[in-house]
Amino acid sequence: MNSALANAALGGWQASANVIAESGAPFTVIMNSATPSGALCNGCALYPNLVGNPHVSNQSNSQWYNQLAFAPPAPDTFGNNKRNSLRGPNLTDVDFSLGKTWSMPGWEQGKLQIRMDAINALNHPSFQNPSNQLNPSALVSGTPDPSVGRINGTTITGRIVQLTARFSF
Repeated sequence: MNSALANAALGGWQASANVIAESGAPFTVIMNSATPSGALCNGCALYPNLVGNPHVSNQSNSQWYNQLAFAPPAPDTFGNNKRNSLRGPNLTDVDFSLGKTWSMPGWEQGKLQIRMDAINALNHPSFQNPSNQLNPSALVSGTPDPSVGRINGTTITGRIVQLTARFSF
């Protein structure tokens, strides 16, 4: 810069960014009980039978997959649905930092650093996997359970901005 004042204000800034882009995490759809009557299987998780297309054309947070594409297996047996057969929502995150360091006039080694750090700078939500426990009674009746296949939270926080100043000597 031609001017010392312009150089002090506009020159020497440092910026950095971290970008994370991941495909959705795989998850497994399971039965929430061992039989359509609701008897529990001593803590085991039974896989359902896949009888249709589990993918929906318009995925949303309230319906990530088609729960009626599954059927309860015969009592106390595992179904034919594969482990990790579905994927959750994608994850994206951009973190950004901007900072500048000034030498302090009159101090030989004194420096002042001003810095701004933004976590999730774009404030983009990244959602958790949907609920994966199928209700056997809902599958038998053919009426979807509204709590199944629903996304109920996020994996990262909203935007966080931190401003710091550091004097070193």
